[in-house]
Amino acid sequence: MSCETNPNKAARAAGKPGIPRLASRSAFYLGLAAGVVIGGLFLARRRVAGMVRRLFKSRFQAGQGAPVDPCSLPELPSRTVVKPVSPDRVAEDCAACGASPKSKPGLWYVVGGEAYCQDCAPQAAREADVDLAVPSPAPPPTPESIAPTPARTVIPISASLRYRSYDPLNPDGKVETRLERRQINVRTNRGWIPVRDGYAVWTHDGRETGLGITPMVVAGGDGHLRADRERGWTITHLESGMRIGGPFQDPLEAQGLASILAPFDWKRPAAAFSPEELSAINQAVRRYTAALADTRARRAAEGEGGGQGKMNRLPDDVDLYDAIVVDDAIGGGMVRVIADRGEHLRVMDSAGDVYDIPRWKAHRPDELDYRVASVAMPFDPAEQDETCEHCGRWTGDSTGTTWFKIFGEAFCGDCAPLAAREHDYVFPDDYVLPADEVPYEG
Repeated sequence: MSCETNPNKAARAAGKPGIPRLASRSAFYLGLAAGVVIGGLFLARRRVAGMVRRLFKSRFQAGQGAPVDPCSLPELPSRTVVKPVSPDRVAEDCAACGASPKSKPGLWYVVGGEAYCQDCAPQAAREADVDLAVPSPAPPPTPESIAPTPARTVIPISASLRYRSYDPLNPDGKVETRLERRQINVRTNRGWIPVRDGYAVWTHDGRETGLGITPMVVAGGDGHLRADRERGWTITHLESGMRIGGPFQDPLEAQGLASILAPFDWKRPAAAFSPEELSAINQAVRRYTAALADTRARRAAEGEGGGQGKMNRLPDDVDLYDAIVVDDAIGGGMVRVIADRGEHLRVMDSAGDVYDIPRWKAHRPDELDYRVASVAMPFDPAEQDETCEHCGRWTGDSTGTTWFKIFGEAFCGDCAPLAAREHDYVFPDDYVLPADEVPYEG
């Protein structure tokens, strides 16, 4: 029996488009967890060291799977937020520059009982230690709040992307994100801890945003902290290790908010954020959370499930030869089954490495697994009611052909290659060789 692979076959597999990206086992090690940022951003602006020491005192009791008490994390109480008023409701001139409301249109603020124009208000707010509210633009698109595309309506691929959103300070800014499995260091009331199960958020053009998506951190019965996917997911500011928003039901929900926040420079330390930016971030989080709550309520009313749910474990009575599964034992990436041996599976990864994993340490890939690997997810059009985001074809009019999910959107077999090129995706057989092409003996 031999596990040796043919060098030429392996080289051809590794040389195909997209394979170096998240390809090897080592590249699939997981990572993230839970901290706290929106309140924490203010923390860094106000004598970080002393306050963090006080806030880091443990104030939760360790129970089996007990969530870490958010109050025990480095977070400050909410600050005062001053809402803007229209000039016609202001009777006094600006206390700083003396401009009258009639001569200077725009947003005015009343800070400390005195009126300020929008140019002078930020300085007054800093001196008064308050925040200025930024008017809310149209609610941001969420994974489910984008209106469905009418059937047979042709839409350019680039205009139909989910998880594209805007900078709250610049409604015209659009960001498309993707996830990368990685270990993330997060901040808790016990200090920094490494968490392997999570994702770093990258823009589509390859820029690291400085954000991570992490499972909730809970305290086990032994008092040790651990990441628990079933408790939800949060967005983490990697620079400070603190939490920004959440919990969300799954990483894709969190990614929707991460795409909205991505235009900000999150690689800065917490103290570098201005009050205006912090206020805008808070509002973006609130708007997205509210929209997501409405979406969940609608899905519940329509009888739909929410979230990714538990992992799709492999059946014991089905031969998995040539199936693509996710390796939870070693790498966390998608692999091809080249021999089903009952309790163990012999698999090959996209780098051409062949090895064995326990059957119970693998699961069928879901949409998130395909998205992380930038691989088009095949599906049967007879089983899903979808419309091709490029040509407008309806799945009900398509029989005998495979459709694909690419970056969260559905595409028919004819349009999928164009969409794959648009988003730098590969197809499953290009990502990892089909089993009958693997030069394996035994």
